[in-house]
Amino acid sequence: MLETAIRAAKEAGKIQLKFFRKNIAYKKKSKYDIVTKVDILSEKKIIEIIKKRFPKHNILAEEGGAQNNNSEYTWVIDPLDGTVNYSNGRAVFGISIGVTKNGDPIAGVLYDPYHKELMHAQKGKGCFLNGKRVRVSIQNRLIESVVEQSLSSQKKYRQKTLKDAEKYLAKVRSVRMGGSSIISLLDLAVGRFEGAVKTTFHWWDVAAGIILVQEAGGKVTDFNGKKVTEQSENMIASNGKIHAALRKLLSKR
Repeated sequence: MLETAIRAAKEAGKIQLKFFRKNIAYKKKSKYDIVTKVDILSEKKIIEIIKKRFPKHNILAEEGGAQNNNSEYTWVIDPLDGTVNYSNGRAVFGISIGVTKNGDPIAGVLYDPYHKELMHAQKGKGCFLNGKRVRVSIQNRLIESVVEQSLSSQKKYRQKTLKDAEKYLAKVRSVRMGGSSIISLLDLAVGRFEGAVKTTFHWWDVAAGIILVQEAGGKVTDFNGKKVTEQSENMIASNGKIHAALRKLLSKR
């Protein structure tokens, strides 16, 4: 499955690089959210590659490519995370392909095609960036840590997001809002960030990233310390060292 995910991610990456910084039109999905033809083309290519190899598996994809075949395996796909960045010519975007078994992430690929960074992991086998094993940051002091806070495209969650950020803003070195959940999880797994906070999320934003962070030695829970599932309302991913301190601040809601 991992080989198929890697191949699909690379093919989608070729599509994204072909159109990047071209004048690409977009449609509004909501007041704040958009979709481009590149999102659609990328998703189509990914699903096409997966279905050739695993035709009986389920598919859950952001742009509507859902297929339920009552399989224990589901491919969870974000074909282009960071669409606003992409459409504005900002090179912070990527592809997420995760595989879950009975709802639990067991393999994942995150690919940043612009910077040619491909990260993959399988349960129990470690996390790798361009073939080299990687680990999360060893920083254990919250005040020395950098945390990424994702800002939702949904208006109703934006105020909650800012309120959550206020709870730890003065307790950390810096807070970042990069505009791509999957790139923040890639950066966390490789040790560039110590934490990533999501007041709300879509499953396709995190399914691959969860297994990557865990296999890189990190920790992922909801704000109350429970296991993150498709039904969870929020998420903290961290290097594990600052997890308890960060969760303590965020659990006070």
